[in-house]
Amino acid sequence: MRKLTATLCLTIAVLLGSVGIDTKVLADSSIGTLRIDNEVYSLPFPEGFCDVTEDLFGIQTLSALKNLSSKNAAIGKPLLIFRLCDADQDKTFPWGFVSTFPKNRLLNNQVSFNKFRRRFLMDKGFVKKFLKKSGDKNKNVLSDYGTDIKNMEFGKPKIFWEDNNVSIIVLVSKMEVNGSPYNELSIYASTVFKERVIQIATFDEVGNHLNGKAYTLDLAKAAARFKKMN
Repeated sequence: MRKLTATLCLTIAVLLGSVGIDTKVLADSSIGTLRIDNEVYSLPFPEGFCDVTEDLFGIQTLSALKNLSSKNAAIGKPLLIFRLCDADQDKTFPWGFVSTFPKNRLLNNQVSFNKFRRRFLMDKGFVKKFLKKSGDKNKNVLSDYGTDIKNMEFGKPKIFWEDNNVSIIVLVSKMEVNGSPYNELSIYASTVFKERVIQIATFDEVGNHLNGKAYTLDLAKAAARFKKMN
């Protein structure tokens, strides 16, 4: 059984490899199709990543995330799944998903969202409680998949980048998964578009593939492209 995590937005796709699902990338598109409020938009993925929402890996992962999002609003509404375009069948990480959140009149532009995120992260006590509550929800859902998660520790979320197009935070989590130690790198890029937040969440094992700073730049470029394309 491969490892599963219980971080803020859940690396649940690992389960799919454990049950023998073919994880080979079938799609070959660096541009995803995002459907919001009956409108269609083009969403460029970070360099080297492709839309796999409609292949077997994507279908099963999206289904699992929708189940989780019904229990944990912090995930938003998951819409797209992506992973490395040349991903090996036996490797799950890195991967990610795109989600949207309901419109919020107080966070209807990037400037106000960035300001809110900075203030949110300054309240260390609240952030700690928020992460624990969200992690516990994910842990409870994962227990239904036969995964035992203990001793969750969340590092301090750090803002790696913010501009008029996006705010990007990085979080490292530690835990025991089925008795084995596990460290996960989570990167969240949030863009305000048409008065709602679109989030690109990416997950990897610490030290595996992603370089946090380099990938942050890729996400920032992708966010700028998204705004220009739409």
